[in-house]
Amino acid sequence: KTRTPRLRITAPFECEDESAEPFEPRGALRRKRILRCRRVKSRSPIRLSQAEARRVLRPLAPRLLAVFGSCRERFESAEEVQLLTGIAPVTISSGKRSFVRWRWSAPTFVRQTLHEFAHHSIRSSRWAQAYYEQQRERGHDHHQAVRSLAFKWIRVLWRCWHDRTPYDEARYIEALIRRGSPLAARLQALAA
Repeated sequence: KTRTPRLRITAPFECEDESAEPFEPRGALRRKRILRCRRVKSRSPIRLSQAEARRVLRPLAPRLLAVFGSCRERFESAEEVQLLTGIAPVTISSGKRSFVRWRWSAPTFVRQTLHEFAHHSIRSSRWAQAYYEQQRERGHDHHQAVRSLAFKWIRVLWRCWHDRTPYDEARYIEALIRRGSPLAARLQALAA
């Protein structure tokens, strides 16, 4: 029986002990947390455009940073990330029967982070919305469709993280059209 390896969380920043004084106003504490999150985002190995970051990444940047870390040699392929995070499904075969199920042995924090990122991207990304609708038309329920979208997002994010390039939605849509993806045809139909 093989087990999914434990997630090694590496981050490019040190934990700061910022224990607040007992009489410090709540607003000052909130400002400290916001500044700390901004520092994390500025060092994030995954860079998205400003508009995309405002819409989707702002609340999830520190969590995505914890998922990927700063060591580029940690994951050799996007498939490793998909398996480790629990987004990739498990196929079980026995005799003539075969079925696909949800992966149980995965860190829930990481799975939830990617699930939430994919869910929020449906509203801000044209191709993500088209892909989600395509999965729903195939008969998948909401969470199944979001997990399959997260599976797709991991490949995109892994490439951006590995190559140290910012995500550009227009460039990704051009690549879908160039490859003749059915998703590209759906995007062109929605645009017309």
